[in-house]
Amino acid sequence: GHTLRVAFSEVKRKTEASEAGETPTTKLIVKNVPFEARTRDLRALFQAYGTIKRLRLPKKATGGHRGFAFVDFASVEDAVHAKEQVAHTHLLVDILY
Repeated sequence: GHTLRVAFSEVKRKTEASEAGETPTTKLIVKNVPFEARTRDLRALFQAYGTIKRLRLPKKATGGHRGFAFVDFASVEDAVHAKEQVAHTHLLVDILY
């Protein structure tokens, strides 16, 4: 039941927050990542769409990850392609069932 939500990651400033729409960047934020998922699971999913420069799964102070990840691609085209293909994907369905 964990559908991934993928969006372009960007730092919003007060003036930019009011602007509508997304500007494509090389960095994606992936939300609703199952807590059973590991970095290798996300890397396996996203590397099919381009070269990954960096993948981060922020940790909680108590251990485990926080349920979201950042994926930084080598090019904007790779990030756009990955966003289009991975949006609404169920991660770990094959592993859990």
